Amino acid sequence: MAQMSREILKTFLYFVFIYALTIYAWMHFKIIYEVILVKSVMEFFAFMFEQTLHKINYVNGVFSVYMNSNMPFLDAVKKPLTLTWTMGHNLNPIIYNFPMSLAATMALIFGRYNTKRDFLLIFHVMVLVVLLHATILFFESVVIAADNMKSNPMMHVALEQYMLMHIDYKYILFFLVKYGLQFEPFIMLIYVWTLLSVRKQSAYLLNKLPTLIYS
Repeated sequence: MAQMSREILKTFLYFVFIYALTIYAWMHFKIIYEVILVKSVMEFFAFMFEQTLHKINYVNGVFSVYMNSNMPFLDAVKKPLTLTWTMGHNLNPIIYNFPMSLAATMALIFGRYNTKRDFLLIFHVMVLVVLLHATILFFESVVIAADNMKSNPMMHVALEQYMLMHIDYKYILFFLVKYGLQFEPFIMLIYVWTLLSVRKQSAYLLNKLPTLIYS
């Protein structure tokens, strides 16, 4: 019991120290992460729906993404018409838990460190969190585009051929935002704790195996 209390206290102190460093680093690199995330997801969105990413503006915390869509109609000189449409994204509600997720899992890893291999779990967590953010941003983009299709006849013509545009992703998006983002640090902690426990148990069994064989 005393040993468990010491481990909990040690992990907590690690968390306080690492979280302070993470927040400091996050203030400097947050905008870089946002730009890379938006650029990557919007390029993927444009590829999926045969759009052209025209430009991305960032004003007052909101990204305005401009897409060009080649229309199946011709103008007076028989050139394809181009529709330019836009969507806005505020990433703060999506990425706000990233520092806590990273700090909490790093504290757990440092507190229960066994091998150098355990440090690779930090990269596991970063990849999983980035994938979660990218998935939410993509679904949010599809929902915005689908809503715009209902009020803009030209967008409807440009995007109606894509099956994904006719599926209601609002419930999936709500679930990911409501539970995936809010519980992001705890999900990452459970993931890391489970892998660390499995590795520790496996190492213990491997050490005991020769004794069990020759006993």
